[in-house]
Amino acid sequence: MNLPTSSNSSTPDKQPNIVLLMPDQLRWDYLGCYGADFAGTPHIDALARSGLVFERALSPSPICIPARASLLTGHNAGSTGVLTNNYWLRPDHEACGMPSMATLLTQAGYHTEA
Repeated sequence: MNLPTSSNSSTPDKQPNIVLLMPDQLRWDYLGCYGADFAGTPHIDALARSGLVFERALSPSPICIPARASLLTGHNAGSTGVLTNNYWLRPDHEACGMPSMATLLTQAGYHTEA
Protein backbone atom coordinates (compact mmCIF):
# COMPACT_ATOMS: atom_id res chain seq x y z
CA MET A 1 0.00 0.00 0.00
CA ASN A 2 1.41 3.39 -0.94
CA LEU A 3 0.83 6.41 1.21
CA PRO A 4 1.17 9.99 0.03
CA THR A 5 4.14 11.66 1.65
CA SER A 6 5.20 14.77 -0.22
CA SER A 7 5.11 16.56 -3.52
CA ASN A 8 8.03 16.34 -5.93
CA SER A 9 9.99 19.23 -7.41
CA SER A 10 7.88 19.38 -10.58
CA THR A 11 4.72 20.06 -8.55
CA PRO A 12 3.78 23.73 -8.21
CA ASP A 13 4.45 25.21 -4.77
CA LYS A 14 0.74 25.86 -4.24
CA GLN A 15 -0.04 22.13 -3.90
CA PRO A 16 0.06 21.11 -0.24
CA ASN A 17 2.18 18.32 1.12
CA ILE A 18 0.09 15.35 2.23
CA VAL A 19 0.96 13.01 5.08
CA LEU A 20 -1.53 10.22 5.67
CA LEU A 21 -1.04 8.16 8.82
CA MET A 22 -2.94 4.89 9.25
CA PRO A 23 -1.76 3.38 12.53
CA ASP A 24 -3.26 0.14 13.75
CA GLN A 25 -4.99 -0.05 17.13
CA LEU A 26 -4.67 3.66 17.93
CA ARG A 27 -7.74 5.12 19.58
CA TRP A 28 -8.58 8.79 19.15
CA ASP A 29 -9.22 9.19 22.88
CA TYR A 30 -5.60 8.26 23.65
CA LEU A 31 -4.19 11.26 21.72
CA GLY A 32 -3.30 14.58 23.29
CA CYS A 33 -4.65 16.48 20.26
CA TYR A 34 -8.10 15.13 21.16
CA GLY A 35 -7.78 16.00 24.84
CA ALA A 36 -6.18 12.93 26.40
CA ASP A 37 -3.81 13.93 29.19
CA PHE A 38 -2.68 10.48 30.37
CA ALA A 39 -0.59 9.43 27.36
CA GLY A 40 2.21 11.42 25.76
CA THR A 41 1.78 11.80 22.00
CA PRO A 42 3.88 14.91 21.28
CA HIS A 43 4.74 14.13 17.65
CA ILE A 44 1.17 13.33 16.63
CA ASP A 45 0.00 16.40 18.57
CA ALA A 46 2.50 18.59 16.68
CA LEU A 47 1.26 17.23 13.34
CA ALA A 48 -2.31 17.90 14.44
CA ARG A 49 -1.52 21.52 15.31
CA SER A 50 -0.18 22.21 11.83
CA GLY A 51 -2.52 20.00 9.81
CA LEU A 52 -6.07 18.85 9.42
CA VAL A 53 -7.75 17.07 12.32
CA PHE A 54 -11.05 15.29 11.82
CA GLU A 55 -13.56 15.91 14.58
CA ARG A 56 -16.27 13.63 13.15
CA ALA A 57 -15.23 10.75 10.95
CA LEU A 58 -16.83 7.42 10.18
CA SER A 59 -15.14 4.26 9.00
CA PRO A 60 -16.62 2.31 6.09
CA SER A 61 -15.81 -0.88 7.99
CA PRO A 62 -15.13 -1.82 11.62
CA ILE A 63 -12.36 -4.13 10.36
CA CYS A 64 -8.86 -2.75 9.63
CA ILE A 65 -7.96 -4.01 6.15
CA PRO A 66 -11.40 -3.49 4.55
CA ALA A 67 -11.46 0.06 5.99
CA ARG A 68 -7.99 0.78 4.57
CA ALA A 69 -8.89 -0.64 1.16
CA SER A 70 -11.96 1.62 1.11
CA LEU A 71 -9.95 4.68 2.12
CA LEU A 72 -7.29 4.03 -0.50
CA THR A 73 -9.72 3.36 -3.37
CA GLY A 74 -12.83 5.33 -2.48
CA HIS A 75 -14.94 2.17 -2.87
CA ASN A 76 -16.81 0.24 -0.19
CA ALA A 77 -15.84 -3.26 0.93
CA GLY A 78 -18.43 -4.87 -1.33
CA SER A 79 -16.87 -3.19 -4.36
CA THR A 80 -13.25 -3.84 -3.41
CA GLY A 81 -13.92 -7.46 -2.43
CA VAL A 82 -11.92 -6.89 0.76
CA LEU A 83 -14.39 -8.13 3.36
CA THR A 84 -12.16 -9.34 6.22
CA ASN A 85 -8.56 -9.02 7.34
CA ASN A 86 -7.80 -12.19 5.34
CA TYR A 87 -8.37 -10.41 2.01
CA TRP A 88 -6.24 -7.95 0.04
CA LEU A 89 -7.00 -5.69 -2.88
CA ARG A 90 -7.11 -7.59 -6.14
CA PRO A 91 -3.90 -7.14 -8.16
CA ASP A 92 -6.03 -5.85 -11.03
CA HIS A 93 -8.02 -3.36 -8.91
CA GLU A 94 -6.92 -0.43 -11.06
CA ALA A 95 -7.95 -2.17 -14.28
CA CYS A 96 -11.36 -2.75 -12.65
CA GLY A 97 -11.88 0.98 -12.20
CA MET A 98 -10.52 1.28 -8.67
CA PRO A 99 -7.31 3.30 -8.87
CA SER A 100 -5.63 3.81 -5.53
CA MET A 101 -5.19 7.17 -3.87
CA ALA A 102 -1.44 6.76 -4.44
CA THR A 103 -1.96 6.29 -8.19
CA LEU A 104 -4.19 9.35 -8.43
CA LEU A 105 -1.75 11.46 -6.41
CA THR A 106 1.17 10.26 -8.56
CA GLN A 107 -0.76 11.30 -11.66
CA ALA A 108 -1.22 14.72 -10.03
CA GLY A 109 2.56 15.09 -9.61
CA TYR A 110 3.03 13.82 -6.08
CA HIS A 111 5.66 11.32 -4.91
CA THR A 112 4.14 8.53 -2.81
CA GLU A 113 5.75 6.02 -0.43
CA ALA A 114 4.58 3.17 1.75
